[in-house]
Amino acid sequence: MKEQKKRQVGIWIIKAMGAGAIAVAILNILCLFYYNIPIHQENPNGTTDYIWEREKFYSRGTEGFAWGKTDKNGYNNKEIPEKIDILLMGSSHMEAFNVSQNKNTAALLQDMLKERGLEEGVYNIGTSGHEFLRCLSNIEAALDVYQPSDYIIIETANLDFSLEDLELLKEKQYPVLPSKEGGVIGLLQKFPYLRLVYKQLSEWNEKQKQKEPGKKNAEVVNHEADEVRKNQILEEILKECADNIHERGCKLIIFYHPLLGINEEEVYDSTNGLKREQFSGLCSQNEIIFLDMSERFLEEYENDNILPHGFSNTKIEAGHLNQNGHRMIAEELFQLIKE
Repeated sequence: MKEQKKRQVGIWIIKAMGAGAIAVAILNILCLFYYNIPIHQENPNGTTDYIWEREKFYSRGTEGFAWGKTDKNGYNNKEIPEKIDILLMGSSHMEAFNVSQNKNTAALLQDMLKERGLEEGVYNIGTSGHEFLRCLSNIEAALDVYQPSDYIIIETANLDFSLEDLELLKEKQYPVLPSKEGGVIGLLQKFPYLRLVYKQLSEWNEKQKQKEPGKKNAEVVNHEADEVRKNQILEEILKECADNIHERGCKLIIFYHPLLGINEEEVYDSTNGLKREQFSGLCSQNEIIFLDMSERFLEEYENDNILPHGFSNTKIEAGHLNQNGHRMIAEELFQLIKE
């Protein structure tokens, strides 16, 4: 009886493991179309901290619905221009895995320029995790490798930066985002469903951290105490960056796209007015073209009830730029370049 019971338990365990393996396999197959993001790897030329797998199919349905294929350099471009006149840098907003490849900022700007008869080649190296300061950290390598002839355009969703990050950038010690391609982690990344679960757990954990009591107040105190120093360092960084770009015969455009604020009564510009004025002033001092999308975003909502962020399967005016947000930015950039 005991032997028979052991066999039954053993058979049950084997069946359970088999059923689990089949379930995971089915979930991974479904994720090939729902959440299938390439694996990133270290970028040897330093234009970004990492690149995605080259010429790799991707799909995403967790925030918007989009699919495509990375280019031979590991970035999200439908094609690479023969000559790069305009180089676009930025975060996951510019990477744009959330919208069709022909509807992101770079593709739309390229189409507008061609329609106008301006044969400017636009190339996009926007990559997840590459917020404004990280782009500045990589900009010299990007200039050396891609050698844009006319413009470098950098995206930012923020105008306020921590003192620690600014000091690291000034000292050329800004930390590089790591890539884990080998070992167990590298193997697990090959399973789309496991990556989706990891992403969801990470987002949940981040939300819990933001709820920690006292954290916000401490940040406000530090902000007030270090404000002068932060502005001084940012001025030095922007000046060095602009001088380097101007020496190469290029112009620098920085465009800012804030999340609009929403309450029961209105949609409004949530940007800190003082921060906007300070940042705009620093840009003006260093002959940097500053494009603030706030007014255009509000105008589009007031006229057509269109918001630049958020998708049908996410919260309203939250998360990444949607197709309309990319269109508005491309139109404003086109007007600047055309003029």
